[in-house]
Amino acid sequence: MANQGQVGFEQSADGQPINVRLGNFGQQMVQQTNGKYAEMARRGQLFLYSTPAAGQAFITTATTGGFPTIWNPSNSGKVGYILSVAVTWLSGTTTAGALLAAITPNTGPNIGTGLPIVTFTKVVQLGNNPGYASAMYWSPTTNTFTAAPTVIATTGINLGANPGAIILQQDYDGQLAIYPGNAISLVYSVTTSTALYMVTAAIGELPYYP
Repeated sequence: MANQGQVGFEQSADGQPINVRLGNFGQQMVQQTNGKYAEMARRGQLFLYSTPAAGQAFITTATTGGFPTIWNPSNSGKVGYILSVAVTWLSGTTTAGALLAAITPNTGPNIGTGLPIVTFTKVVQLGNNPGYASAMYWSPTTNTFTAAPTVIATTGINLGANPGAIILQQDYDGQLAIYPGNAISLVYSVTTSTALYMVTAAIGELPYYP
């Protein structure tokens, strides 16, 4: 049976067969119709995690709390892919350093004394599609851990003497993944900063298949 294509735009519901799209000269069309995260946003799989607009300081990794933290509880059934991190300087003098990603592993699904996550004040995060809720937990400021998180990667964002003069954003294409039962915190490479910042992380959530 010969393969069949169709010239021009096509649209179909999920689960329905559709012809391969062709151009007017019989060539197969390959095209990015929307931005690379548009499909995730439309399907309710993209969430934005932001720290307070009033700003907060970055905390050194040597401590055991107060970090912007995304926690994927062990019973979520989802993997959270960090798509991008953006930092906006708001005020104050910068302590030069780097923003790092640190992990708290084997968290389980619960909070409490003697557990990896002792306290964790959750803040509702904004989904691009309001009809869907995130399976992750977000705590931008108020949290404590039994042990300080372990640094696993740089975010690629460095803060110099004048961070307001440049765009501080990195796109990871899903290279940083948060699997069920793990939490990722944003920590500072040096002493706690005195300047105030706002941070937004974009997270794509997809089903987890062990």
